[in-house]
Amino acid sequence: MTRTEDRLTDALGAVADAVPEETLRPLVTPPAAWPRLRWLAPGAAAASVVLLASLVTVVVTLAGGSRGTPGPTTLRKGVPRYYAEADLDGRITVRSTTTGRVTATLPLRAPAGTVGVVSSAGSGLFFAAGVPPHSPLERVYRFRVTAAGQVAGLTAVRGGLLGPRQAVDALAAVPGGDRVAVSLVRLARSAGPATGDTLMVIDTATGQRTSWQNGTRGRASLFRVANLSWTGDGRGLAVLGVWCRAAPAGLVRSSIVCPGTQADRTAEVRLLRPVRGHYGGLADGQLLLSQSARYPYLAQAVISPDGKTLTVMVLTGRKIGPDPGGPGVVPGDLTVSQIAVPSGRPLGVLYRRPLGPTFERTSLAPDFLSLTRDSSGRHWIMIAGVYHPINGWLQRGRLVPLTRSAGMSDPSFEAW
Repeated sequence: MTRTEDRLTDALGAVADAVPEETLRPLVTPPAAWPRLRWLAPGAAAASVVLLASLVTVVVTLAGGSRGTPGPTTLRKGVPRYYAEADLDGRITVRSTTTGRVTATLPLRAPAGTVGVVSSAGSGLFFAAGVPPHSPLERVYRFRVTAAGQVAGLTAVRGGLLGPRQAVDALAAVPGGDRVAVSLVRLARSAGPATGDTLMVIDTATGQRTSWQNGTRGRASLFRVANLSWTGDGRGLAVLGVWCRAAPAGLVRSSIVCPGTQADRTAEVRLLRPVRGHYGGLADGQLLLSQSARYPYLAQAVISPDGKTLTVMVLTGRKIGPDPGGPGVVPGDLTVSQIAVPSGRPLGVLYRRPLGPTFERTSLAPDFLSLTRDSSGRHWIMIAGVYHPINGWLQRGRLVPLTRSAGMSDPSFEAW
């Protein structure tokens, strides 16, 4: 697409926000009417082209798009126009939600063998972890995304420089950016297993760090942070931790795939109250939700801004694997639902689908499931899979695919 076409698509999307989806009626145009366009005056013809482009855009949106490279979609009011993405090749970019077009690229790369990480602090403020040019060490950065989708004010976060062989595998910023939580993994020198994660909160004004250790669960030998999320007031940090009884070799990013049986995996969500200078264990936090018969494979969990709701991604049902007909590894039915905390009362289902044959052809690599929300807590992006993943944002119980250009690397983390 040309730059003019991109701007036209974004403009049409903004206009379409004002049209309630439920008021749209099917487009029916008699075939005989099309040849008459050639007799229109130039001004009227241009207006007709814009109108037709608007109608086509709306029709694509209502159809829900398709896997691969769907056409441009329109956005409902309040849905962010741009999002930040880290991909499997270690690049961190800003993209248009409607077209998938890359509008900016950060001068950062993930450490060798890993992927970058991004998080939103709301109001166009983002945080990312990556390695700058001519440096061997990863560190945490902050930046803003402008109304035109460009990056402004990219700066290093005080206290965000990591040590040798350290990498960030989960990141969440407080709304407004006063603090950022990171999960750190120490990379193995060889193909052996990486060590468990350490959780750290950085005060972005002073650079002061607050840390927690993961503790153990029975015979657990590996701990990973599956995801992190803050309450709106920045006083509560929800941590979804996963304990494996055996350490998978070669994993350097947070993973909910543990070797062995499902009984070898334990997952729970705890709410921490970060206090400056505190050093303790994850068990110090309030228990919000545990893996159970109702939630047999707790994959993602995100706290709401008011701290009263968890939005969770859960896998249930028959186990599937990376090879059709091969041994099952994870349950094959995905559900995104909401739960009241601390009561555990179910509140409703946002989305559900079987991972099925499409997922069976993907690789069960780390970070194969991701769920993130925007600062309002109403809009969600999900990723399921690693290579050719199920990827899009949730709207009224359906998945609106995020457009990707042919030949571009698949996403590992995305943030609104």
